[in-house]
Amino acid sequence: MADLLPLSSKTAKESFSQVKRIYTDIDGTLLAPGGKFLTKHDGKPSFELAKLLVELKEAEIDLVLVSGRNRASLHEMVRQLNLDGFIAELGTIIQRESSGISKTEYILGAMDFDLSSDKSPFEAIQDSGVVDALLHAFPGRLEYSLPYALEREVTPALRGNIDEQEAQRIIDSYPYQLDLASNGLVHPKEHTLTMGADEPIYIYHLLPRGVSKGSTLAYDMEQAGLSAHECVALGDSEADLDMASYVGSFVLMNNGLQRKHLQVLADKHDGLLFKTNENTIDGWCEFAQAILASQ
Repeated sequence: MADLLPLSSKTAKESFSQVKRIYTDIDGTLLAPGGKFLTKHDGKPSFELAKLLVELKEAEIDLVLVSGRNRASLHEMVRQLNLDGFIAELGTIIQRESSGISKTEYILGAMDFDLSSDKSPFEAIQDSGVVDALLHAFPGRLEYSLPYALEREVTPALRGNIDEQEAQRIIDSYPYQLDLASNGLVHPKEHTLTMGADEPIYIYHLLPRGVSKGSTLAYDMEQAGLSAHECVALGDSEADLDMASYVGSFVLMNNGLQRKHLQVLADKHDGLLFKTNENTIDGWCEFAQAILASQ
């Protein structure tokens, strides 16, 4: 069992001093609520994150985005922020950037699908009827997660609050080997969900079995010739915590600890785990300052 250590601890300084690459979730982690960049968690304007991203670049520490977002969205973020690549759709797509050239690779795990098909994996999953079955099974409690559900290549993106075990039973009755992956809280300004106003809304993905943020991160590390102690990951969800098994240290966002289930999972983990004091973007800046101070 691992303790969640503060970023100010001696252990954090020792661990972070070896870091050459950061793998970070975006929503609920790198960005403020609503996907905002030039702000603090409370919405007040701030350029602190921009400043720290520049300092990390100057320190030659790679930053790789790891998200459930689609490839088009992440490609624009990487280009605009001058970052080093990304892992999209919860581990099913890797894109690396080198000298202005993008190299894309698809990771489909146990999903039996021919990439030379005239359909995308996403279209094949949609055509199987599994998404419609889930929407029918949880009326008012599940919907497409717009706008993130658009322009998908592999994983359907949904949001709501459902019985995940029952949803998995439905998924298992359909073709392809897929798992329901929960990827943290979302705060949509508009939605059609009819559940209680105080109930949290989660984002879900239908993910090829055997694929995760963590497994694809490990593959990316191997391709880059990086060891576990040279990498750190951050996130706020169960899908993010999966990365902790593959890196030297993992940072759990304070806002993620609001989910009791995630706290239980963290308590059972044997790796080196840290926590931020602040939420979302403020916590990420807290982390970046700790990394830079340790180098």
